[in-house]
Amino acid sequence: MAKVELSTDNICIQTEKGETILNAALKSGIPHVHACGGNAFCSTCRILVEEGVEGLPERNEKENKLADQLGLPNEVRLACQTEPKQDLKLEDWYSIK
Repeated sequence: MAKVELSTDNICIQTEKGETILNAALKSGIPHVHACGGNAFCSTCRILVEEGVEGLPERNEKENKLADQLGLPNEVRLACQTEPKQDLKLEDWYSIK
């Protein structure tokens, strides 16, 4: 289980083992744009990791492909593919373009 904090909104959610940040947010009633349904095709669920990026698992194949296409830095991840193993602090995802 990992605690995910949205720093600009002062909101914390918990992820279960193997759960993505997107699923945890939606389950907690926090809206999060995800135009492709969580399949790593659109990048609308981007998050900016302020603290804890070094402890995240490597990007999976889907996320890596999209990150390479868009030139996303390591701190920008897809919420639909990221399964945190430790606590994170994120910037409010509404401001990520």
